Amino acid sequence: MFVFVIYRTFDREKKSAYSFLVEAADSGIYDRRSEQVKVDITILDVNDNAPVFREVPYRKSIAQGTSAEALILTVQADDKDAGINKVVTYILQADARSQNFFKIDSTSGVIRTKVTLGSDAVGYHNLKVLASDSGVTPLSTTG
Repeated sequence: MFVFVIYRTFDREKKSAYSFLVEAADSGIYDRRSEQVKVDITILDVNDNAPVFREVPYRKSIAQGTSAEALILTVQADDKDAGINKVVTYILQADARSQNFFKIDSTSGVIRTKVTLGSDAVGYHNLKVLASDSGVTPLSTTG
């Protein structure tokens, strides 16, 4: 009888399934009998990857007078995990001044103007976006 024991961790992102044959045989001398069965193993996902932005930094110039609800840009982050662990949501983390002028859609990453941009909006705005996955213990990144 042979027993093989292998201890290692699995990484679903590298290989998500395994298939192999297991054979059981008796120790008969003259009429040895055996049977084979195929075993399929699917590796379930654990939340081990944080979202990664497709582009960093994002840069956009917009004109004074840009109307309310105008599309500024769309940020996107990808997560290598699967299922709920892959679902990314977005939160705008900007200073109080910039929060007055811009907003983000939490599911699409679309950034729009909140109001028509007047002279009080002129200047540089550094908007940070937090991208979080939806795992039980969420992982996140800022871009």
